[in-house]
This record gives sequence, structure tokens and C-alpha cells, in this order.
Amino acid sequence: MKTSCGLALIKDKKILLVHPTNSVGKSFSIPKGMIDKDEDYITCAIRETKEEVGIQINESDIIQEEKVIHYINKSERVYKKVYYFIVDVNHYDLPRQLPMQQLQYEEVDDARFYTYDEAIKITFWRYKKMLKELKKKKIIN
Repeated sequence: MKTSCGLALIKDKKILLVHPTNSVGKSFSIPKGMIDKDEDYITCAIRETKEEVGIQINESDIIQEEKVIHYINKSERVYKKVYYFIVDVNHYDLPRQLPMQQLQYEEVDDARFYTYDEAIKITFWRYKKMLKELKKKKIIN
């Protein structure tokens, strides 16, 4: 089974979503990537966020409770898990749209903060439940 880790970065009640390079349609998600051998979930999530969007997150800013998104195939077997953590980045100096030179363009060609209403329209369907939970908890609006 594949394992990925990422961060749901929250600023001004908006969530940072990234668009995978060369993807079409509703394919936005959080910055994330595959876990390396001997790496824990938080370390992987911080590393992948730094690599994809150029933001160095302090571990102390992460809400430690991990969440998971299951990728399930037609046989109802879980073939991938994405562990993610919520991070309040209000005290980070981040624009609404991250500059292109900051992005790992081979993987991500756009990254910006979205309201719930904006995000739900463009997010990869597996992440809609995450968005709904964040809205219900009033983390995003």
C-alpha cells in the first residue's frame, strides 16, 4: 500500500490547494507526497510542503492529530493512504497566490489559498470530505 503525507495550510480561514502539473479537471489537493523510508508522517508532510510550495513549516505549528484519506479501488480495497495535518499559518507572511518561482514546477503549477466555496469546486473528489469537515469545524469558510 502507498503512503503519502501532507499539510492542510490554513490562513484567514482559507486553505492552500495545489494543482498538479499537467493535470486537468478538478485535481487540486493539499501539498503532499510519498513517505521516505524511516520517515515519520509529520516529517514527510513538512518535507513535501517545503519541496512542492517552498514553505518551511515549524513542527510546533502543526495540530498533531493526524487525519487520513483512503484511496479505495473498485474491489473496495484501500491501496493508498494520505495522512495529513492541519496547520494555522496566519503568522507566516504568505500571499493568497504563491509565486511560480517558489513552486516545484515538475509537480505543482499553481498554489493558492481558497475559500470553502472556491475549493469545493476544484478539489479532487477524494478531498471533498476533508473540506467539509474543515468547514463544519469552522476552520475554513
